[in-house]
Amino acid sequence: MSDYTENLFPKISRAEALKIMSQADEAFELQQFRKAIRLFSQSLRAPLSDLDKGYILYMKGKAYQEIGDMGRACQQWSRAIELDLTQHPMGIDIVNDAYKKYCV
Repeated sequence: MSDYTENLFPKISRAEALKIMSQADEAFELQQFRKAIRLFSQSLRAPLSDLDKGYILYMKGKAYQEIGDMGRACQQWSRAIELDLTQHPMGIDIVNDAYKKYCV
């Protein structure tokens, strides 16, 4: 990644990402979906587990769904499915269900 890109999107710590994820969840609950999308995107700049990434991508997809952007919702859910979260069957079932219901 170039220095220019690094400056635009600096990496953040896992602790910062978890704090931002919490803020994103709160924004989603308050139906501030565009804010939630922005915050979930910021949290992806941290070194996170695939399980955390899967959750973020799922919720980001839900936020896109809420604003009527099904194309981007499906992209996020597809990225979550690619993580193959077999260690958390409940989480991947939710993502697969959303993808199958709205994207296929």
